[in-house]
Amino acid sequence: MEKELARNDPETGLEVTHSRLKACLMLSKASVNINQSFQVVDSHTAGMPTRVLIEGSPTPKGRDMSEKKDFFRKNFDFVRTTLMQEPRGNSGMAAVLVPPSSQEADYGVIFGDFSGYVDMCIHGTIGLATTLVELGYVNAEKARRGLVFDTPAGLVRTKANISGGRVKSVTVRNVPSFTYTDRVMDIPSLGKIPVSFAFGGNNFAYVNSSDLRLELDPSRLGELLAAGRLLLREVKRLIRHPVNGVKINGISGVSIVQDFSPRHAKNIMIAENDLFDRSPCGTGTCGRMAILNSNGRLKKGERFINESIIDSKFVGRIADFEKMDGHKAIVPEITGTAYLTAISDILVSNDDRLSHGFLVA
Repeated sequence: MEKELARNDPETGLEVTHSRLKACLMLSKASVNINQSFQVVDSHTAGMPTRVLIEGSPTPKGRDMSEKKDFFRKNFDFVRTTLMQEPRGNSGMAAVLVPPSSQEADYGVIFGDFSGYVDMCIHGTIGLATTLVELGYVNAEKARRGLVFDTPAGLVRTKANISGGRVKSVTVRNVPSFTYTDRVMDIPSLGKIPVSFAFGGNNFAYVNSSDLRLELDPSRLGELLAAGRLLLREVKRLIRHPVNGVKINGISGVSIVQDFSPRHAKNIMIAENDLFDRSPCGTGTCGRMAILNSNGRLKKGERFINESIIDSKFVGRIADFEKMDGHKAIVPEITGTAYLTAISDILVSNDDRLSHGFLVA
């Protein structure tokens, strides 16, 4: 990694950051009785945190990224729990850099949060690309031309908009995304609720806020989380795989949506343990665009603005179409901006029984 750090991009001008990062690491090891340290860089994308593990990652085995993710989960899960659970963690996503399986890719990446793993994360990819550029791991021209990340969901491509040494935005061309079924589900205490299901790198269920008689406002967060909890429990219980020929590897979350116009909406994505996305959820936005396209509301090349519950925004568009397992799929692009927030050494002390993280549930 030292050689890569030495190739710092003059356009970003962040050599001082590197020296401070190294000094922090040396000071920590000299002054604290530790047996492990993880070098991380934090950012947020539209309000949602990403923690990139820069140094300290083990190398998982596997023929592809799905196998590497499973190997990582089985053998190195302590890395995820150390980074993302109490007493050090947050509600965001860890991006762990590993060797890619595809020769097309520049990096392999495994995404995990405090509760487990996901196959793809767009806010995390935007944060990862921004971190690699602004710390000089990738030069500006390469980032403009495009980086390729190998993920368990497939190959994902990014292009950075860079000006004045700053990554102004990152556009992620995600894996093909498609809708696969609509249901009217009888949810206890909520009644009969129309639900759409789509894949955008992860599998999601989509419900309109008007059907729940709820407004997407932070003042209603408790009610939204309660509704999301019920919906998620029921869709996981009732949806079996395959559905319409689609093999579903679990429902990652429920998106409660509110439309302002055919191509402008707001949503809150709710996952297990009341985890909700502060950003508009990139993979969820991809699935929503697939639904809108199937309904004739979003055409190729048209912009779709998706807001979060804190009013942050992603801009999406349909770049192309493909076939996925016999389904018409869109090739979605999502554009957003990340900001670096911290550079840290996470330390594991020899005698700390809680050193690898814990959950209170």
